[in-house]
Amino acid sequence: MSSEPSLRERQARAVRARIRAAFIALVGERGPDGFPLTEVARKAGIAERTLYRHYPSRDAIVDGIEANEVAEMEAELPKHSGWEAMLESGSHPIAETFHVFDRNNDLVKAMRALRAAGVRKEASYARTAQLREMVASIDGIPPEAVDQLVGLVRLLSASDGWARLTEPDLGLGATRAGDAAEWAIRVLIQAARNEQGSLGDPDVG
Repeated sequence: MSSEPSLRERQARAVRARIRAAFIALVGERGPDGFPLTEVARKAGIAERTLYRHYPSRDAIVDGIEANEVAEMEAELPKHSGWEAMLESGSHPIAETFHVFDRNNDLVKAMRALRAAGVRKEASYARTAQLREMVASIDGIPPEAVDQLVGLVRLLSASDGWARLTEPDLGLGATRAGDAAEWAIRVLIQAARNEQGSLGDPDVG
């Protein structure tokens, strides 16, 4: 029995991809709540009833985006076992990450807008928890500095950092922006080790 999808399934997949692409574009243009689903159907070039047959709600469309476009983008991202090893290996994963974000510009901006609106915050929480484990495993980082480092690393290396560091007024491309973020993270890690306490604690010694 053939495992190849039927013509009908291929057509259905193509329609769902058009719906997701239209939704991503509209979120980027108008924000997460700035349009009705009828506008998604119009932009995708399909009837409204067709849209609802494939995706009965906005949440269902976002689920589809995460299962397809976001998953494909995340598969492109560089893998590393921890920030310390990453920064001492001679590789440049943040720059590589920023290049992936550049290639998926509309998707990244749409997902940032959805997150800012409170949609899919659980995914952000999961990434923060994973990063906290990695930062806590770095030798010499005092426990009281972990959450500060986590926040700063997220700010520098995730999509927020990419968005700010690659803004036109700075003139940084993905490579230089990624190198700048990695340099800043090295400095922050070393500062936390040297201070042996919260990064915000004054030197009273």
